[in-house]
Amino acid sequence: VGLIVLSDTHWPRRGGGGKKYVSPSGLTYMIGSLTGMIIGSHVCSQDCGTCHYFEKKLKAGKTKPGETVRAHRSPRNFSKTKSPKTMETASTVIIVKSIFDSIHQTFVEFLCIDDDTTMMSHLRRKCDGGNLPDYMPAHFPI
Repeated sequence: VGLIVLSDTHWPRRGGGGKKYVSPSGLTYMIGSLTGMIIGSHVCSQDCGTCHYFEKKLKAGKTKPGETVRAHRSPRNFSKTKSPKTMETASTVIIVKSIFDSIHQTFVEFLCIDDDTTMMSHLRRKCDGGNLPDYMPAHFPI
């Protein structure tokens, strides 16, 4: 079964008049075009308060020998060395793969996104073994 979906990422914070992506987190939704229901979502975060506090303490030399960060569920799942804008691409690829892996014989056939050539490039490389067409318009089959 091929799905037709819409996907976009919400950024809690933007800089530079809305054109610069500076948010340390992003929430990507994938919505079924026929039902209008959310069929997938993924949150990326570069921050964790507990980890940040420990790293700051470690850098200042205020930790005891062998001390490690306390056990906790860290929301940090995205590298701080990567641009926040790449979160959208990474999240979309994760959702597309999870749909294919979790629902028997279901795949994303058409994906409607904003005009993001990076997204198209990553999907071509990471899905379908890189066998996707080189040219894809903003509304494209994957």
